[in-house]
Amino acid sequence: MVNTMTTVAASSTSAHRAAARRSTVDVFGIAWPRYKAESLVAALVVLTLGVVLTLATGGVSLTPAVLTAAGVGVVVWWVARAVHARA
Repeated sequence: MVNTMTTVAASSTSAHRAAARRSTVDVFGIAWPRYKAESLVAALVVLTLGVVLTLATGGVSLTPAVLTAAGVGVVVWWVARAVHARA
């Protein structure tokens, strides 16, 4: 017979997140952290420019535009999150 015991440990990460007061943006009635909205807008702007440039130059693939927009979204997400966490 094996005796097992389950323990629960409080996460310091979740406690730190709960204590932080981040500014929010209302998106369809849901409060989003501002850094998420900023990263989404930045990615959509880069995607739009990439699609326009691809179509204007006669490109056949939107892959570079999509990958660039995803990269910009991730970078803006992390940088804006760090900046807003300090404020």
